[in-house]
Amino acid sequence: MIMDSSTISEETKGLIVKALEGLANESWKTHDGEFPTFPEETFLSHMIDTGKADLIKLQTISLPALRQQLLGLIESFDLRTLDKEHKPKYPDVLEITHQLGPTLNLIDTSTESISPAIGSEAMELLSKVDHDYGIVKRYRCEELRARLHVLMTHNLRNLFGSYWEFVQSWNFVGPASSDSDHDLDMIRLRDSIIELTDESCQVIDDDIIKWSKRSDFAILQKTWQEQADDFSDTLNFMAQQIDYNVNFKKKPKEGAPRNNPRENIWGGYNGFDAPEDQAETDSEDDGSLPEFNLLNLELIPSIRSTIPLLKLGRIFFTKLLDTPKGKPPFSLSDRLSSYELEELKTTTISFRICIMQILHAIYEAEDLAGLNSQRVDIMPLFDQGPPRALDKSLTLLAFFLVPKPSQLDLPLPENPFKEWFCEFRFTFSTALQQLRENLFTSDSERTYSPDEMF
Repeated sequence: MIMDSSTISEETKGLIVKALEGLANESWKTHDGEFPTFPEETFLSHMIDTGKADLIKLQTISLPALRQQLLGLIESFDLRTLDKEHKPKYPDVLEITHQLGPTLNLIDTSTESISPAIGSEAMELLSKVDHDYGIVKRYRCEELRARLHVLMTHNLRNLFGSYWEFVQSWNFVGPASSDSDHDLDMIRLRDSIIELTDESCQVIDDDIIKWSKRSDFAILQKTWQEQADDFSDTLNFMAQQIDYNVNFKKKPKEGAPRNNPRENIWGGYNGFDAPEDQAETDSEDDGSLPEFNLLNLELIPSIRSTIPLLKLGRIFFTKLLDTPKGKPPFSLSDRLSSYELEELKTTTISFRICIMQILHAIYEAEDLAGLNSQRVDIMPLFDQGPPRALDKSLTLLAFFLVPKPSQLDLPLPENPFKEWFCEFRFTFSTALQQLRENLFTSDSERTYSPDEMF
């Protein structure tokens, strides 16, 4: 049935619509980034303590309150029974809509107190001296502010915009409705509101509260997991790409190039995300795979020769992760500055990027002759790319990693770091040298039959 509009006064209706319109159109500080600027010398112990206290309030009071208000708004509107016995509680709706503004303002204020903005000219200085800032290091606070920015300006703005559109009609559907099109529109809008609310609550719980409680090591592990996943995606996609080309039965269109130079085929870089943990040999076409490129068959052995490098890259990052098979016997020192944390992050990421640059250079060649002609350009990638990035990564890890407290009472090898990474360095150097020899040998211009491709 359609609810009689007399069940809510025009004044109450107007207040609710106005409140939701204000929430939908509000520009929060996290959106425009207008934070006060403080010189480094004013960020003293009392400010650090204040920032920590405000972060704890954010974790335990403000964000949980926001989550509860969002869920309460659905219950007060009784949206889940919109097409049944719909019994909204308008006084509760009005109360919650008036609570949301102050709650969001409190979150803004807390964010400002947790991480006062530092002018760009002082950014490097701040990052190098915040060893003792703990959970309010700049490295963490900048990411926290970015996550709050997404919540405020994307999730909540879309949610409140949908609410505003919903209440402007103010004609709730029921079994006896005489306007089926309107009813269906309202049901779709209701479903969107519920979905957006669930997404916002998940962002609050997982992306902000739980994330902000992670250690520095756990935060970096998330980045390293992404690098390992990228290697897996690339291996999966490459296996499918090679299988597609070797078993391709149809004649390509006349004039179609065997390669598509400059187009990136590697998984995770062209929008294709292979299923996680899928075996590299799984090339089954489930109908959802992207369209593969036709490659010059004589290049496939060269492309395949990069597989050991990809697998070793994945192994490197996996060694830094907690996996079902075990956890690394080390963590990061808790006294690293934001500058050091950022340097470790960017350096380890550059190791993956350098490996990918070699793969791209091989793929962009039109044939073996073209690959050989690019030798002068490609060789520096071998000499200056992955080896340097790996050595710098290992150096930083050697300085920053410390044994886990739970491991201190256990017998450790003379050099646990050597056991974990020095063997890897040797293996990687050998694989890189082997790849270079495979690519640039005197017989590199011989042709390959399809039987030699696997």
